[in-house]
Amino acid sequence: MTGAQPLTARDGLGSGIHKDVVDYNIFSETIDRLLPAAALRRWATHMADFPNDVEARIRQLLKLGVVVLGLLGTLLVLAFTLYKQTDNLKNSLLTQIGEVKKDTADLEGALKTINERLGRIETDQRDTLAAIVRMEARQVPPTPALVLSRENAELVRTVLAIPPKTTEPGKIRIGDFIAPAILRPVPDGLADRIPSLRGLQYAVDVNYAIALADPAGKVVAII
Repeated sequence: MTGAQPLTARDGLGSGIHKDVVDYNIFSETIDRLLPAAALRRWATHMADFPNDVEARIRQLLKLGVVVLGLLGTLLVLAFTLYKQTDNLKNSLLTQIGEVKKDTADLEGALKTINERLGRIETDQRDTLAAIVRMEARQVPPTPALVLSRENAELVRTVLAIPPKTTEPGKIRIGDFIAPAILRPVPDGLADRIPSLRGLQYAVDVNYAIALADPAGKVVAII
């Protein structure tokens, strides 16, 4: 007899599996339908929050940039201040060096002037001492190396044919040296009469004084 076959244990197992497969497929379809929507919502939420995050980060970067710029500005101000102070110090040192050089030059000039004045003073002192010595020498005539008596002096003037002595001051002094071109030898005849005149020379002064000089030209007597 044909008709519905009775379910066996195996048939029951197959029905259960089939039911499970159908239920899984339905669940999968449901998940497939739900997952994209959930993912889209999460992505949309994330994208909606993304501009806020970017804006916050930009604000943070801007704040950081402002801080960095402030620090850079402060450093620039400090560097400029230090540069100005260094430049002012340099200029001040150069000015002081210039003043020191000027003072040194002035001091050198003053010392040079002082040395020149001291040199002139020393020269004046030497000239003054020499003048004093000459004045003293004139005031205190040296002792003649040769002394003639009045008679011999008159004899010398007569023999040499020299005019009488005038009151005008003479220029020749005892001890002076007379140039050889001016001197003339004492005549032998006169030397024979006055032996102390032998070998001597004579010259006539501006006042007609007779200067007797030794062979070296040094005046030893004036008559």
